[in-house]
Amino acid sequence: MKFLISLILILSIVYNNCNAFSLNKNSNKKVLDYDICFPSGSTGINGFRTNILGVGYNSLYPNGDGAISSYIEENQIDVDFENQRLFANYFMKLDGNTENIFGSFWAFSSNKTEYYYIVDNDGVYNCYSSEMDYEISANFELDYVSENQIGATPCEVYHLKSNLLQNTTIQSIIVDKSQCALTASILTMVSPASTGVTLVNYFNYNPSSNPINYELPVECGNPVPINQVIRPRSLNLFKQH
Repeated sequence: MKFLISLILILSIVYNNCNAFSLNKNSNKKVLDYDICFPSGSTGINGFRTNILGVGYNSLYPNGDGAISSYIEENQIDVDFENQRLFANYFMKLDGNTENIFGSFWAFSSNKTEYYYIVDNDGVYNCYSSEMDYEISANFELDYVSENQIGATPCEVYHLKSNLLQNTTIQSIIVDKSQCALTASILTMVSPASTGVTLVNYFNYNPSSNPINYELPVECGNPVPINQVIRPRSLNLFKQH
């Protein structure tokens, strides 16, 4: 709890400093200006893999059910836009939950199924499955916002266009200007009824998916069906309902 309180203070500072570039579009920069990373509004990649560290306070992540939560999350993720599938090795700690969550996650549009390979309190891995109730995005749809810096690194800020966001949240992604690599994403609540923010940092970004990540363990050949699941929060960025 003390750790989450500290994270809340940090995120409050981040929220106040990030609004300046995440909410105000630079009208002097045109979409057709080709010195920006994504002038067409699309990344043009078939997938990517990266390691992430995410922290959310009172976060209404765009996940369809409108669930608000505070959490910390550390994942290795792979997003395959071309073959419509997701993968994550993840650790997650939810505020108010005494147990940490460890496991692996897969989602395949080909059979509309999610798989969860989760370790229990005895250190035993079990495989579960549930039906997918969403589609995987074909790619990012982006609106250019402005140039900025993280430390001394030149970056570009984009708003993510999504039918999940409605009028309650704004999702921004930040890419470094030299490599056009995903560096961070910020979710801010714009609802007057609630304040919340999520910050995700991306490490060792590689603009390609790795097929090896989609090989299921033997236990998932006969998974146990379940209804209630805890998905890695970071993957919600790549879903569309």
